[in-house]
Amino acid sequence: MSKFSTIFVITATTLIITASSGSAQTTTAKTYAERVHSVAALKEHIANREARFEVLRQDLLALDARTEKQIDQIVTTLASMRDSESSKTRIANV
Repeated sequence: MSKFSTIFVITATTLIITASSGSAQTTTAKTYAERVHSVAALKEHIANREARFEVLRQDLLALDARTEKQIDQIVTTLASMRDSESSKTRIANV
């Protein structure tokens, strides 16, 4: 369910409860306090997920750098290989 759908459902539920109960002021205040608490919990959850995402992003960048370094070493090693002049062995045959 999207964030806007959830807000709509909460708002619609609040209106239904308020309309059907005799103590509309108490229900609205309680529902409002619950919503404030819910928003705070959601913000904390989002902050935790963003922190986790940042850790994963840093790990991915480190992995990419390490892979690039290994590929560069392989390319350098292969580029330095030449056919043997003394034994007439060709690199393509190795």
